[in-house]
Amino acid sequence: MLSQGSGDISYSWSAYDFPAGARLDAYGASALISYYPSYGKLHLSGDDQTMIPVPYITCTAQNAAGSSTAGAAVHFLRYGYGCPTLAFNSNGLFEDENPLLITSLSNPNIDVIDYYLINTPIQPGNDKIKLVIHEPQTEHTFLDQVELYKVKIKKDEFTAVTDEGEIVNYKKSNKRFKITLNGKTDLTNILFDLDGNKIALKPGDVLLIEKPSTTRDGEEEYMVMGGEVPHPPQKKVAGRIKDNTVSKNEKEQLLTMNNGFQLRPNLSIICKKLNNTGNTFEVNISQKINLDYLAIIKNLKTAKVTNLKIVSAVHNSDGDIKNKILFKDNIYGEILPSENIFFTFNDDNSASEKSAFIIKSVGRYSTIGNKNTSKSTSQFDKLFSYKLEQNHPNPFNPTTKIKYSIREQGLVTLKVYDLLGKEITTLINEPKEAGDYEVEFNANKYGLSSGIYLYRLVVSGANPLTSGSFTSTKKFVYLR
Repeated sequence: MLSQGSGDISYSWSAYDFPAGARLDAYGASALISYYPSYGKLHLSGDDQTMIPVPYITCTAQNAAGSSTAGAAVHFLRYGYGCPTLAFNSNGLFEDENPLLITSLSNPNIDVIDYYLINTPIQPGNDKIKLVIHEPQTEHTFLDQVELYKVKIKKDEFTAVTDEGEIVNYKKSNKRFKITLNGKTDLTNILFDLDGNKIALKPGDVLLIEKPSTTRDGEEEYMVMGGEVPHPPQKKVAGRIKDNTVSKNEKEQLLTMNNGFQLRPNLSIICKKLNNTGNTFEVNISQKINLDYLAIIKNLKTAKVTNLKIVSAVHNSDGDIKNKILFKDNIYGEILPSENIFFTFNDDNSASEKSAFIIKSVGRYSTIGNKNTSKSTSQFDKLFSYKLEQNHPNPFNPTTKIKYSIREQGLVTLKVYDLLGKEITTLINEPKEAGDYEVEFNANKYGLSSGIYLYRLVVSGANPLTSGSFTSTKKFVYLR
């Protein structure tokens, strides 16, 4: 977060070396970066994760007292998970945590309910909690309801939530349940703590969990796991729990019941209620996962749970959609690629108590082009029509043409700067209708010397949240 002096501050964002399919949307002191790799060709380094050249962003804060500028490299991952994704503001940028509605593709045409324990530490400001749900790839999301729960627990307790929405609070057990991998490797100590010490598991691996004989029959028990799905993530069940006390036929029947579990591409905590009454059970792994923690716990049932009141839900294209996501009523807030919804919830700001937060989302998603999407293809295409193209020719002497596109009416400014940020000229500063445009730049008019210069497009008023909602900057080379 940048600041400069006192009084009203304006923020100007710029993007450099962004690949095709990437965009930066500015929201005052914050910015959301979206990337759709299917719309651009990737050039990756040897680790298959880092883009070359590395994209870069800068933000300049300015008011009457002066200005200050900061920048940061942007690292896009080659693989994405899709699904509507939960993100939080971190130092002015929105950082993704994990996707939501992860069981939607395996339940086509119907809404699913997703309970997710938030990992990002939440620090309310002015008794408010803010988060964003956006679509990072090429899915079309239908959100019917979003709720946020605050769970207050004691300092030595922890929180989890089952797929069915049962909120569990528990204490870490001193008993180390024995965990054996494939009948030979003891993982008990490795998986005892959520400490970042992960074990990589692959399809076909079997974890045998042996509980102490002191466990009483009939006690309600839960399995808590912490882990992630490594890239490339797969949208399927990560594993299943098998009860070793039932017959073979019963075991096969249990495999079709609700004993499967799914992990997300970043660390998440899952919780499954155990059905067995014996002292051993198995976890059969069905895809690659990185497992950090596994424990058998009992629900203390002493947590204080509050359903936080939603203050606002603002869609970056559709405006206020709060009434669409308050209730399960088949009235949806829709999210297409590059779209997002900003949520604000009231909070009691009870800092003296340890708290966890759980987000409940109801809805579904499908891949763009699927017959279940309701918005037209032309509407989808328009999402990508904010664009500043590379000038042609480049390098140039003395003239070059710059093309740009805007999606809806707005105030358009197109300026040229030197590398130190000094403005050379304003090529455009006027309202424009949606469409494609071209402007010519003649370096002879400004007595420029050979070198690298910048041209920046800003479209104001295209977003209901803020002006300057689209900004893009590119470099061009003048050779005399």
